[in-house]
Amino acid sequence: MTWSELLVYLAISNAVYYCIVISIFFRRELRAMVLRRGETRARVSNEQVAKGGAVEEAAHTDASLYHQVHELLEECKLVFRAAADESLDKSQLLEALQYRLRKYPSVRGTSFQISVTNHIEQEVEHRCQIRLTEQELEELWQ
Repeated sequence: MTWSELLVYLAISNAVYYCIVISIFFRRELRAMVLRRGETRARVSNEQVAKGGAVEEAAHTDASLYHQVHELLEECKLVFRAAADESLDKSQLLEALQYRLRKYPSVRGTSFQISVTNHIEQEVEHRCQIRLTEQELEELWQ
């Protein structure tokens, strides 16, 4: 093994090590950064470029909404864990979820509401073995 091979090996090893450390300790920040970049690129189209300032406002609003949805899902994750650990009954679980959803009124009525509802339905069934009806899912948002 030559010195140049050793240096290449050390450089690659260090890069892998720091990628792992960063991905473990800064997972949320990286995910938020990637979502912001992807959202900005996906939203900018020829029509929006013609609108000028509306593009910046739309991107800011969408980024804010993405951030709120992410926070909401993190809070719901805590509810799911608590429900599984403490064996909450269905009514307590629904009440806790409804409380969390009320804290984010800007998500209601957007396309994210459907995604969040589907996520809640799947997680409750998976983690708590509780099946929610369509009516119960709709009542969560009221």
